[in-house]
Amino acid sequence: MSYYIGVIPTMLKVTLEDLPRDGDSCLLDFISDDEYDEEEVLRKCSEREELITLADGFPETIIFVGLPIVGREKYNRLVEVVNRSLNKDFAAKQLRLSQPFTLEIPQDDNGQTQGVGFITCAKADEAIRILPHVKGFRLDASHTFNAVMIDNYDFIISNQNTCKSPLTNFGFTREEFRMWLLDPKSREQFVIRYQDETEIHWWDPVEREPIMHYDGSRERAEGKRLWTDSRVQWSNHGLYLVTFHKKGICLYAGDKFERKVRCEHNNVKHISFSPGDEYILTWDGTPHNPENDKAICIWQVITGDLLRSFPTPPISPKGSEFPHFLWNYNGTMIAKMEKNDETSSLCVYSLPSMTLVPNAQGKKTRLLYAAEKFDWSPSDNIISIVIPGTFNTPARLVLVEMPSRVELASRNIYNVCGASMHWQERGDYLCLKTIVMKKTGKRGKKQFNQLEIFKLREKNIPVDTIQIEGAVVKQMHWEIGVLEGSRRFALIVKDEETGSHSIRFYRIRDTGSISDTVWITTFDVTSHLNHMEWSPAGNYFVLGCLGAEGTLLFCFLNDNDKVEVIHKDEHFMVNSIRWSSCGRYVSTCVCVPMPSLGGPASTATFRFSAEAGYCIWGFQGKLMYKVKKEGLYSFDFRPHPPSLLPREEIEKIKKNIKTYSKRYDAIDEQARTEQKNACRAKRQANIDSFKQIINSLLEWHAQDVLYQEYENAWVSFDAQFQWEDSEYVIQQVLDTREEFVS
Repeated sequence: MSYYIGVIPTMLKVTLEDLPRDGDSCLLDFISDDEYDEEEVLRKCSEREELITLADGFPETIIFVGLPIVGREKYNRLVEVVNRSLNKDFAAKQLRLSQPFTLEIPQDDNGQTQGVGFITCAKADEAIRILPHVKGFRLDASHTFNAVMIDNYDFIISNQNTCKSPLTNFGFTREEFRMWLLDPKSREQFVIRYQDETEIHWWDPVEREPIMHYDGSRERAEGKRLWTDSRVQWSNHGLYLVTFHKKGICLYAGDKFERKVRCEHNNVKHISFSPGDEYILTWDGTPHNPENDKAICIWQVITGDLLRSFPTPPISPKGSEFPHFLWNYNGTMIAKMEKNDETSSLCVYSLPSMTLVPNAQGKKTRLLYAAEKFDWSPSDNIISIVIPGTFNTPARLVLVEMPSRVELASRNIYNVCGASMHWQERGDYLCLKTIVMKKTGKRGKKQFNQLEIFKLREKNIPVDTIQIEGAVVKQMHWEIGVLEGSRRFALIVKDEETGSHSIRFYRIRDTGSISDTVWITTFDVTSHLNHMEWSPAGNYFVLGCLGAEGTLLFCFLNDNDKVEVIHKDEHFMVNSIRWSSCGRYVSTCVCVPMPSLGGPASTATFRFSAEAGYCIWGFQGKLMYKVKKEGLYSFDFRPHPPSLLPREEIEKIKKNIKTYSKRYDAIDEQARTEQKNACRAKRQANIDSFKQIINSLLEWHAQDVLYQEYENAWVSFDAQFQWEDSEYVIQQVLDTREEFVS
């Protein structure tokens, strides 16, 4: 749009008829000599001077929508809140403006806002820079801004019939979720949380040091001081990394660890993934309160939708603080215990509907068992339920198949003081460990431990009973990582008379029609070894002294049921032992407790802070890496999903392991050689650079006028000593050996 302003003279054509009849004769001089053409005059003027173009755009102004609609009485308050919120957000993201922006929120004739506002900056580039941050800004839970440059508004409106709305994606794809498993070097990943840092590293056994993969730099660039407010946790299959925040949790995944899901649940303390990482449960740590019906939330991971929320149940199925809900083996059901003044029951919900599982008649009812504890089989839809006894009635263990609710087996045990259940990894066996009260004499009573081994793969589910007298069972551990399912387990026991500790190993034999549980070997240990961790690959295990002197024993239980101590070492004050999923590496850590938000540090923080750090060992006890990390909160290897190979292929690989190991040993040796050559090349480059500096200094020194005099004096000084070169050979007898040669 162009206008011609102030450059065209005012011209009129004056003829004789235009003059007054009685006018002055001097006016005759103003009569035009030629004809007047207005268009011709305009053309000549425009050729002589350029047109002045007025700016009709507003490049410094942003128009945004999504504001609350308020009346005249709340208008000033709205302007103040929006101004303060935007300035705070810009400051957090380090967006500096040359001058404060101007905020305008228009009103109608009645003083009511229309949900639209304008932001004007001093410069156009500043407006372009803050536009992405205004767009998507959340004023509160109900109001999110959408913004464009005001110059683009007319274009958007005029093309509204040709524009297509963006595709709404409810969820995400898992295309790159297992990329770390395809690493060419077959390296492991782990995450560490220390001080204000959260870092994910590759562990390279050739380099013998961690290699940084991601440290939350993208989140810090967005204005966040911390990647996570408290702790981090891997999902069961290692697909997601969960970060904990004041207002909920976030799930990160993919090779670049991009945020995929955010679950809004204030002050989450614990989480629990379903076995397939399809659902997640969050708990805010509050005790039982029927009025707080959002203490526990269950979410669908792929969409981030809240399926259902619950109050914290009054009792936990395993007697610990968490978890209150337990998943079945494939994540299609979840169960909890309910208890009131009159009855107790078991609630089993189906997923994703989160409704009670119906019975045989199709009614959605609870399981009416007065349960004290329960647990799911790791491979079947079977619930093991412990029903406590009374003075006159025995305690019971019941195995219930779901959803049919058929009781597969039950066992009565008298005089039970306590019970715990331990499932074998493949669900073939269940061990019920009980503390039984036994009479001694007329009035005396004594406690002893008893094991009930349920064999679920055999007809009628027979039970082996093992009574352990004269010793107290401290811990029970099934062997894991055996392809066909292990038949061995270990008990850490303390002798009641001597107070000595030992590990007893048992095996469930299967010879013909006879199947029983036998005590195969005993391994004596010192009393301070209070922790045992089986390797995920089976056979190997680590014994440790947690929280004290830090003694470590790397052991091997061979196929002949004999225990071998491969290596003995120590990690002072160690309080955490972790195996990698492949079974090749073990981490031992000294971690300080994570402080509560805004709370003081505990005494344990000061106890472990001086030794905080971690070590990475080979499965045979070879120390590969050791480092101290001030304020180390956690160290966790990334879990692996179950193998996709059939059992036959895995057995074939095990048989040909020597062939594979030679090939991989050659690859490792080549990598080590390349690393050594690179190190030598770097060292030689440094030496050459140093020699070059020395030579340049010598050349500069030789240019001195007194250099030749200095050389002559040095030769004369050295000649007076008459040095002689001598060679001495020193021999020392190290060993003497006599051999008879026939």
